[in-house]
Amino acid sequence: MFAFWASHRMELAGLIGQHILLVAISTMAAIAVGVPLGILAARRPRMAAPLVGIANVVQTIPSLAMFGFLLPVPLVGGIGARAAIVVLILYGLLPIVRTTIAGLNGIDPSIREGDRMIDLLHKIESEKKPL
Repeated sequence: MFAFWASHRMELAGLIGQHILLVAISTMAAIAVGVPLGILAARRPRMAAPLVGIANVVQTIPSLAMFGFLLPVPLVGGIGARAAIVVLILYGLLPIVRTTIAGLNGIDPSIREGDRMIDLLHKIESEKKPL
């Protein structure tokens, strides 16, 4: 096995680089989508349950079935990097959304109140006019 890896090291390095790029792109996109959704769900608790429920359903779909679902979808479907990125984004949403909601809901109410007071002081200071 090591002899095979050594004889195909350039191809292996290229494929590892491609894999790292796909994971990095999909992780950044999942964070860009998941964190705002988690913040929205934490601020509006009635949205949290359906949002996490949808993400749970997506998480339970096996990866090969997910690729099968995406095959006929225009601009995403087919076999290749685009479909892989979309699948990785969908699989990454659940942990990102869920931990964002849990993190924001875990903030102590006194800290939130202190933050509101500091924000209010900044607004008062910015509205002061020189005499």
